[in-house]
Amino acid sequence: MKELLEHAGLFSHEVLPALLPLALEDDVPQVVLVAGYVKGDDGRKLSEHLQAFVARGGAVVGLGGAGAPEGQSGTGVLDGLFELFGLQPVLNESFVEPGFGQSRWQTLGEGWIKSRERRHPVLAGFDDVPLHVFGGQAVRSAGGKAGAKALAGIVGLDGKSRPLVTLSEKRAAKGTGLAFFVAVDVPGSAAYIRTGRPVHFDAISSSDGTAPLCDGKLKAEDGMVLDFLRDRHPVDERGRLARTAGAKAWPIFDQPIADALAQLLLRAIAYAATRTGVRLPRLWYHPDGLEAVGHVSHDSDGNDPALGERLHEVMRQAEVRSTWCTLHPGYDAAFYEKLKAYGHEIALHYDATGVPREPFRRWGEPNLDFQLRWLQEAADLRGAEGVVSNKNHYTRWEGSLEFLEWCAARGIRVEQSRGPSKRGTLGYPFGSCHAHYLYDALGRRIDTLVLAFQTQDLVVTAPATWGRLFVDRARRWHGVCHLLYHPAHIDKPGVAESLLDAAAYGRKRGLRWLTSREIGAYERARRACLAERANRAGAGLRLNAPQVLEGATLHVLGSTPFHAKSVGSRKVWREGFDWQEAVLPRAQGELVLE
Repeated sequence: MKELLEHAGLFSHEVLPALLPLALEDDVPQVVLVAGYVKGDDGRKLSEHLQAFVARGGAVVGLGGAGAPEGQSGTGVLDGLFELFGLQPVLNESFVEPGFGQSRWQTLGEGWIKSRERRHPVLAGFDDVPLHVFGGQAVRSAGGKAGAKALAGIVGLDGKSRPLVTLSEKRAAKGTGLAFFVAVDVPGSAAYIRTGRPVHFDAISSSDGTAPLCDGKLKAEDGMVLDFLRDRHPVDERGRLARTAGAKAWPIFDQPIADALAQLLLRAIAYAATRTGVRLPRLWYHPDGLEAVGHVSHDSDGNDPALGERLHEVMRQAEVRSTWCTLHPGYDAAFYEKLKAYGHEIALHYDATGVPREPFRRWGEPNLDFQLRWLQEAADLRGAEGVVSNKNHYTRWEGSLEFLEWCAARGIRVEQSRGPSKRGTLGYPFGSCHAHYLYDALGRRIDTLVLAFQTQDLVVTAPATWGRLFVDRARRWHGVCHLLYHPAHIDKPGVAESLLDAAAYGRKRGLRWLTSREIGAYERARRACLAERANRAGAGLRLNAPQVLEGATLHVLGSTPFHAKSVGSRKVWREGFDWQEAVLPRAQGELVLE
């Protein structure tokens, strides 16, 4: 949950349940987000304070993801708070008495959110997105005047709708107060989709033959948890959705489902703030108010110097600085200097494909160390210009997130391996086009950003027009359009032209093409500002940017204009709501919004 809030740019303050009543008595306009497990007695005590808060015009958003101590089999965060949200738990009809592995309550399990109020601000525009969720609280409306209004239900794995409520709202009898509840485990589902399962063996191939994952090589997709039948859509040669798959339309993961779930949570908070008049600030994802950014990476498979030169020339024509993921034994020193002179980033293409005569091409930390040291020396990358990005050859992967931990320990700040190696997994097999962090089993953030790619060489793996498709998807979800091109394919008919077209189209649609290093550096500087939180400054807001943040973009929910050190604002439509936007050319130190 903290990862989703922080990446959304929200300035949140964590309050323990025992201290929440004191926070509610404060005169600060706020939206209260209730998450985690609250015991029944504590919940009932909190309920009195929260109901009074809602009655006087406050907003509470509840998350049903965290269950009771025995797992997601309890009443979770609702324990003691049912009256506040106008909901009731659903009994397990098979329950007889406490015993081995039994629960008194039903849970949501795995399914897909089914909207009942498609025009509601929280749900509008999600009709074409399979909102795949894993777990949550099984609840129904309490009914009558005390009951909540159901906004969405759920469809189970059997394809049938269950009589449960996944999103609901209960408005105060008078005034603007609101109690909004998200019963599905939105943070947990987004994290599960992005993280995937540990990879110890090949995954099962798709039944239609488009994604033969059982190929004898362990790779990132082998841990994918999305559904081949319900989470993909067929897309035709022109990049448009097709009714059925066929010779000219292929099923792909065409929507970033984890990003959609993250936006669902953000929308719930924004809706609560809008209804209750809370002035909600956030620090936007990208510099200079950009709706999205673009990124091109290369994998140097084969290390052919002539093809490397050819791709470099194409990138010059495209006027794009890119990230060159380099496989051992790489290029000569003169070519690396040429790449650096143009502003390209040189990154590692870690090879663990297991060539028998080259033991350093096997999975393991020592081999990563060997290949990293080789590239640092070969490309003369030291200090601040060291290797900070990596993509694994053939998207190789083993285990859970140990590889990210290896990267973090070696100063690799951005990892790009979680993308498609098959036509049937193109798009967003891990549900995201945003740079994000993943967390280990103990809930500790791994200090390496994940930046997935959507497709390998257009024309070779997908129609050339799909470059435009992924540019448009990045704009829709305000993420990163990440296209991968190999030097080995650049001279094949139409490949160079597809790259030039995608770059030009992205620029026309307002994208700025950045290197992996630049994307990671901005995300880190932005989060450093968020870590400093935000405080009131009279009628305004005081922020602090401990690192230089070029083009920092501040959004405030609401129609009231604001300014920051005489920088004006404009109204923009982002993620379902109107925000006031101000761009600071160079933010550092204390910032005051009035």
